Amino acid sequence: MWNSRANLLQVDILKLNSCLRATDRIFDEADLNQPQVKGAGKVICFDFSPNDTSTYIIGTENGLLHRCSCSLDEQFLNSYLGHDAPIYQVQWSPHLNQIFISAAADWTVKLWHEKVFSPVLVFRTDEKYVTGVCWAPTNSTVFACASLNGSLQVWDIERSTLEPKWSKSSSRNITCLSFARNSSNVAAGCDDGTVSTFHISGLEFAGSKSSNRLRDAIAKSVFV
Repeated sequence: MWNSRANLLQVDILKLNSCLRATDRIFDEADLNQPQVKGAGKVICFDFSPNDTSTYIIGTENGLLHRCSCSLDEQFLNSYLGHDAPIYQVQWSPHLNQIFISAAADWTVKLWHEKVFSPVLVFRTDEKYVTGVCWAPTNSTVFACASLNGSLQVWDIERSTLEPKWSKSSSRNITCLSFARNSSNVAAGCDDGTVSTFHISGLEFAGSKSSNRLRDAIAKSVFV
């Protein structure tokens, strides 16, 4: 981590030990509650919590997610098991503090609650390497995901967890993506060093009750 308020002072916030892949042995709830830094593998992505800037989630090459704290550099707070391949992107929801989402090379995007150590919802795409995922800033139930072969999909949890609301193919291999802060535009980074932009129509402003909409959509999808 780099501190811009201290002349870009670099600080190590976590030390990882090499260990087995998640598929090399069976994990159970007791394993996931162990605080030691084991089975971490290499970190591919991370995101800080918008509710607590000292807490962050990391995604690893082993398919495991770990919730960490800047005050603990040699152990995790929690671990989450659900992906079977490297996790390429993870992002906290800007609308509901305890919810985050992840994209991996196992054809899926998965939605998590920080107090639940297995996925709450699973979105199965037609693409093996899902390289990016991001929440829409103007609609709490919408997120976009992209794949290495150039596919871009937009999902609305309120509408369906089985198929995307909108999809488009690009001739470039997409490696990451992000919504513009106050619009329905998506920027996609590609493996050739270029950036493509897309406009997603039909994303209405979420309004002040955005957290309730997302909470209700998740509950409806889980218990349907």
